[in-house]
Formats: sequence, structure tokens, C-alpha cells
Amino acid sequence: TGWKTIFDFTFRQSFKSKSSIISTVIFAVICIATFPVMSLIAGNKEVKESSIKEVKIINYTDVDLVDAIKTTMSENKKYKNIQYTTVSENDEKSLEEELKMAKSDCKYIMMVFSLDEEMGYKASLKYGDKSSVDKTDLEEFASDMNAEFAGIMAKSVGVSKETLDLINKYTTTKVTTNATKELFEEKKDTKENGISMGQYGVLLFMMTITVFMISLSGEGVSGTIVTEKSSKIVEVLLTSVRPMAIITGKVLAVFCVSVIEIAIMAVSLFMSYVVNGKVIPTNLKGVFSTDVFAGLSVVNIVISVLVLLAGIMFYEVLAGLVGSTVNKIEEMAEGMKAYQMTMVLSSYVTIALAIVCMSGAYPKTLVAAACIFPLTAPFCLPGFLMLGKLSVAVSIIAVLAMLVFLFMLLLFTSNVYEEVIYHNGERMKIKEVIGLYRTNVRKAGADSEK
Repeated sequence: TGWKTIFDFTFRQSFKSKSSIISTVIFAVICIATFPVMSLIAGNKEVKESSIKEVKIINYTDVDLVDAIKTTMSENKKYKNIQYTTVSENDEKSLEEELKMAKSDCKYIMMVFSLDEEMGYKASLKYGDKSSVDKTDLEEFASDMNAEFAGIMAKSVGVSKETLDLINKYTTTKVTTNATKELFEEKKDTKENGISMGQYGVLLFMMTITVFMISLSGEGVSGTIVTEKSSKIVEVLLTSVRPMAIITGKVLAVFCVSVIEIAIMAVSLFMSYVVNGKVIPTNLKGVFSTDVFAGLSVVNIVISVLVLLAGIMFYEVLAGLVGSTVNKIEEMAEGMKAYQMTMVLSSYVTIALAIVCMSGAYPKTLVAAACIFPLTAPFCLPGFLMLGKLSVAVSIIAVLAMLVFLFMLLLFTSNVYEEVIYHNGERMKIKEVIGLYRTNVRKAGADSEK
């Protein structure tokens, strides 16, 4: 009884506070500027045409590469004007001599393509030191060609991209008896790959936004509680409102403010997309490639939002409990150290997993555990789910686990808060709070027996 009044008052005060308004405006401006800024940095950057104007190919294999190389490499704007010609094997030495004596008017390079039984296909690129071909352009051409080599070979032998993807799919082999008892199982290349640089950036971005939202909402709850305790307002409130109604009203009020701020940021991102207009499909193609948001779907978005909201409320309840152990505003920073440390360490788990995934590995069990554990779930799950690195089954388990732990924390808070709110001595430590909880549980058990 009375939580609605506390909710209404706290909600209006929190929404009207300067810190809340300023932080919301800053986040909204950042979101609105996101797509245009990324377009300017990554999309609208002019592509400098390569200094290579011609590639003379000497082919010692039976594979016809000229058309395939031209088709594939011309998709890159840097190489769209390069000409590719086949040169006789007998002309290799004469071309090498020409390149040694080449001057600034020489704009071609030589590619010697061969097949080594141990090393496989080999492409040697040669250019003149004094020619107009820049060494950096040559190195970029070699790197890009190496990256596209699988596609080049597929086109050379008449294999479509769909067929090549089918050939490269993982295989599983099982040997069973007539009784279908499994004797042997071999999985070939079933280890899931890590993440790309773009996916790493998405994880850090989503984790950072979550840290800011949880930090601001948690400090909002603890700040109001400490202020009311230190100013003796809570003593007046306790004459007409139960302590649990106070904490419930405050947590729900700050939670609603956080939801509104998330909605404002979502609208701001949509506005950013609209303002950026037609730039995104072309200029940001490299930034928003299909592998970055492989798990983007309505179900995954809903699950991510549920975990994020439940995580915010979880940390708000935790912050309210921690804040109630502090009696003076001057001691608030000291009292909130444990809360801040818990939040920071939990967010660092995401960074650690992202670094491991960047190395090419994917610790599936660790990622799943971090996404299920309630302290780390709000920071880990949304990012990994959007990247397509988490199954729906694990995500549903994470949602259920978050709700169960949130309920347990509320029960813990309800048993402790009424006693803690009256405490006016030294700042209580974790052991003392847990001891108080045990005492209250014993009293409740004794009262029920009576």
C-alpha cells in the first residue's frame, strides 16, 4: 500500500532532474548522429583507383584464370579499369628484363601463376621499382586477390557460389550397430568460427550502452534512497508507507524512466537511418555486411529487450539494497563501490569473451554460461544473440533464469530492506546484510509455527 504514490513522485522527480534530461539528450544526439557519421567515415570515403593499369599473366596451369580474375577483381572500384592479358611462357624472361629497366611510364605488373604439389597454387607478382606502380597498391592487390581466390577458382572451373558453399559445408560421420548403439562419431570442422572485427565492434558498442543505462538507473535508485535517509524524509514516509512499498515504487519509477530513455534512443536511431537516407545501402555496405547481424530477427530482438529490461531492474533492486546500507550522501561513493565493481567485472566478461572470439575460437559453453548468469547476461546476451552466436533455446533459458533470479533478489530484498532502512550506524557490510536476512527468515518461520 502506498507504492503508487512513491512511484508517481519518484517518476516525476527523476524525469525532471537535470542529470536525467542531459544524459537522455546526449544519448539521443549520439544515436541520431550514428549513421551519418559512419557514412562519412566508412561510406563516403573516396576510393582511390589503383596505380596498376594492366596485369600480364603467365599461366603454367591448365586453369583459365583471366576472365575469372577480371570479373571478380573488377567488383572492387579500385581495380575496375585494370586490363588482364595472357602472355606466352617464353616471354617471362623478357618481361622481367623490361620491368628491371622500366621507367615512370610503365603501368603494368606481371603475374606468374603456377601449381606446386606441396604448397598448392601460387601467384607471383612482379613490378618495376622505378615504374608508376605503387608498391602499396601492389600489396593491396595481392591481399584482395588472395581473399577472393576461392571465388576466382570457382568461376574458372564453372562452379557456382551456391555449389561451392555446399561443398564446403561441415560433415558428420557416425558408425552404429544394428541396435543403433553409437560406437564412433567423428565431427569434421564442426568447431564454430569466431567473430570478425565488425562483430567485435557491435559487441563492445552494445555492452557499453548497457553499462551506461544500468549505471545511471542504479545510481538513480540508490541516490534517492540515500538522500531521503540522510535528510530524515524516510522517517516521515515510514509513518504512512511500508518500507517495501518505498523500494518497490522507487525501483519501478526509475525502471520506467530507463524504458522511456531506451525508447527515445530507438526512435533516435530510426531517425538517424531516415536522415542518412539512401547512403546506407551503398556506402555502408562494408560496415553492415550480412555476417555482422547474422542473428537479427524479431524473436531475437524481443528476447534481447526482455533480458536487457530484466537486467536493468535486477541491478536497480541490487542498487536499492546497497544504497539502503548507507546513511550519508558523503558515504554514497564508498558504499556503492561493491555495486560498481560487480557491474564493471560483469561487463568485462563480455570484453574477455569478445577478445577470445576475435582470435578465431568460439568458447560456446563459456558464452552460454555468461548469457545465462544474471549478473553478466544483460551485457553478453543481446550482443551475441544479434550476431547469431547464440541459439534460441539458450536464450529462452537465459530469460527464465533472469526472471527467477530477479524474483529471488526481490524476496531477499523484502526480507532485509525493512530492517536495513532503520539502520543509522556504520555502513553495513555484505556479511551483516546476509546475517540480517537469515535472522528475518528464522523469525518468519517461528511466527508461522505460532
